[in-house]
Amino acid sequence: MSEDQKGLTNIGNPKYIQNKSESNLPTSATSETIETRISENELNHNELYSEAKSQSALKSSLREKEDNLKTKINKVQSNLVYKCFVPLSYRETIEEVPPNLFDFPIGKEQHDVWGDGPRPPRSRYSETFHALILKADHICFLVGNFVAIKNYKFFILSLFYFVLNSVFTIVILIDYLFHVEEKELIFLSIFTGVLSVIFFLFLGKLLITHIYLISKNLTWLENLKKKNKIKDGDEFENIYNLGCWKNYKQALGRYWIFWFLPINVGMVSDGYSFPINNL
Repeated sequence: MSEDQKGLTNIGNPKYIQNKSESNLPTSATSETIETRISENELNHNELYSEAKSQSALKSSLREKEDNLKTKINKVQSNLVYKCFVPLSYRETIEEVPPNLFDFPIGKEQHDVWGDGPRPPRSRYSETFHALILKADHICFLVGNFVAIKNYKFFILSLFYFVLNSVFTIVILIDYLFHVEEKELIFLSIFTGVLSVIFFLFLGKLLITHIYLISKNLTWLENLKKKNKIKDGDEFENIYNLGCWKNYKQALGRYWIFWFLPINVGMVSDGYSFPINNL
């Protein structure tokens, strides 16, 4: 009888099963070989894990350096060209919007859209420019752009000289009307005078408003938030109010002799940080 036939006939025999299992047990040499292979596999696994961990750390370090470099490049570009801080990444979330903003066609551009990410204080996100505007005050329809930290002084001086020019024009026309005799010139003088009065009232009110805001170290958007909080019965804390004199230095520069000149000399803040009061 062959071995295969014996195996088939003894399948149900317990002694045959015991002998067969004992014959299949590994020898001491086989056990050592298996242990050696296991240890080698563990070493290879540890080496692969260490290599993967070092590569991950290297990639993370390179990514961090790349982000830092991009941040520096964006900051240089924003200071030289766009005058605003461009974030590397952002997640858009809509915060509470003052209802006054939506009374204007450009109001939707000025609401606070932002999420987690680097953000300078007092900045506003612009959906049009895809950038953060440093110390954004408002969008001026006269210039078609944001009025912010880099051009706020020029905006104030433009208002001041427009109002001064309107006063000068009104005074000259009043004196001129007493000496002119031609009817056409009288009509043109009255028409010019009416325009000057309209400019004086409109721009004068705007100038007085911004003079007040400068004295409190508030932007136009911050003032809107203040009004809405007071209207809702909440308190508004202005942490940037340093006193009238220091507030004017914050907006126009530390040297008062240059306040009426269209040059940015001695500007106190770069738009990325602002001093706060200790109240």
